Amino acid sequence: VHPQDRPKLNLAIRKVLEGKTEEYSAQYRVVRPDGTTCWVDAHGVIVRNGSTHMMGIGVDISGVKEAEEKILASEEKYRNLFENATYGIFLSMPDGTLLDVNPALVRMLGYDSKEELKTKNLERDIYDDPGVRQKILRTHEPDQRVEGAETTWRRKDGKAITVRMNGGVFRGKDGKVVRFEVMVEDITERRSLEAQFRQSQKMEAVGLLAGGISHDFN
Repeated sequence: VHPQDRPKLNLAIRKVLEGKTEEYSAQYRVVRPDGTTCWVDAHGVIVRNGSTHMMGIGVDISGVKEAEEKILASEEKYRNLFENATYGIFLSMPDGTLLDVNPALVRMLGYDSKEELKTKNLERDIYDDPGVRQKILRTHEPDQRVEGAETTWRRKDGKAITVRMNGGVFRGKDGKVVRFEVMVEDITERRSLEAQFRQSQKMEAVGLLAGGISHDFN
């Protein structure tokens, strides 16, 4: 048995020997003769027929453990990306219930914590016009993707911001939508600068037109 796992196995067996239970179960690593290790899922019972001894069975679960470790590593990587992303990210149900949000989204919407934001309903409390969300869902659900959808949201302080959303639509085995996973970018300043640029172009055009009219009058 691997040295690090001996205390765990000894504790399981001791409970049987002390009469606290009639059987034990434990998962631990065993060391092979070549120095490599494998995981074992072991179960045993105490046998009393003249002499007290234990009888058990162990199954090699190295493949299962390896798969679990890969899943955990993948989940940790995803969680790190989720938590440290510069864009806002949220997971929501079809009715607008927020399942999870990242710190960037909390800051974007001006809330004090993830827990506070998750008490809000996306459609009712975040969208400036709830009808727009329904329109976005109808438009993008068939494609399984939400791409480049722009709308107006309301921060906690009531200030309106313009956001662009990209994400995925996830369905259950029955084909029904179970959740959305969406990345959000605050494009309020960009849209404001674009509007100012368009306005300056209009003023320039008006100035040229006025100059031409003045020339004609002269």
